[in-house]
Amino acid sequence: MKVLLHVNYCEGEGRLEDLLKLAGGLPYDGIEFRMKYAFKDMDQAQYRDRLARYKQENPENELVFSATVPFCRGTADEIKEEKDFCLDFFEWASKTCGTKVINFFTGAIINRQADWRPGELHGSAIATEEDYQRASAGLREMAEAASKHGILLALETHSSYLHDLVPSCRKLLDMCGHPAAGINYDQCNMSLHKFASQPSDVFSELGDKIYYAHFKNYANIICRSGSPAFMLCRLSDGALNTRAILKQLAGKLRSGILALECPGGGDRIYAAEQDIRYMRRLMEDLGLQ
Repeated sequence: MKVLLHVNYCEGEGRLEDLLKLAGGLPYDGIEFRMKYAFKDMDQAQYRDRLARYKQENPENELVFSATVPFCRGTADEIKEEKDFCLDFFEWASKTCGTKVINFFTGAIINRQADWRPGELHGSAIATEEDYQRASAGLREMAEAASKHGILLALETHSSYLHDLVPSCRKLLDMCGHPAAGINYDQCNMSLHKFASQPSDVFSELGDKIYYAHFKNYANIICRSGSPAFMLCRLSDGALNTRAILKQLAGKLRSGILALECPGGGDRIYAAEQDIRYMRRLMEDLGLQ
């Protein structure tokens, strides 16, 4: 089982070299990057060239990328632009970086006229049958293309997307019907949703489709008003039992790759150090090294 550093531990304009240095100085097995570089200090060609050199220098490291094609609610032009970009990138990532899995999204579904955060005004809660039809057809096409390069597509379980909770993920993947399409299991995302899916549901209903995983954590708190809320926190310190989740995941993680994420602010360099040491300790305890 390999553990990657998510780009959000060290991301921003002029930070790519810092990210590569951080990953190299800690016991991570690679990095999850964005498929598109979003900052003005580097164009896409320069970004690819730098990652290609990084892979040449670190051939044993896994490189994973995240990508979105807005199949659900995007216009035809938006979908074509992002789809073409991804199809080209799949081939490059496979040949140049040895990429085995892509963290994939089918486009946000948000009621922008209301506060979407509670859970009932975004993602699968407001999805239509057309969203499922568009997303499943698009996902099937992308999975077929990815599979030709030996790549799996893993839909991140994430609020505001169709693939946010167990029932919608199962329905979408069944409609897609392609063996290269599965999920990127993020229990923290699913637990913070108003209609939260529990780990037991994930493993019983989607255990055959867990291709990749993200780990982060949160703590339950009480506001001054007395209302319950949460704050994102270090991997070892929150409400989720990371040990129990990792133990159940071990025999079901198809790619054998997971990534640690930095969900909050503060000193993210220190967080990267603490999170990987905690994860390595769990893996040692569970015999997963």
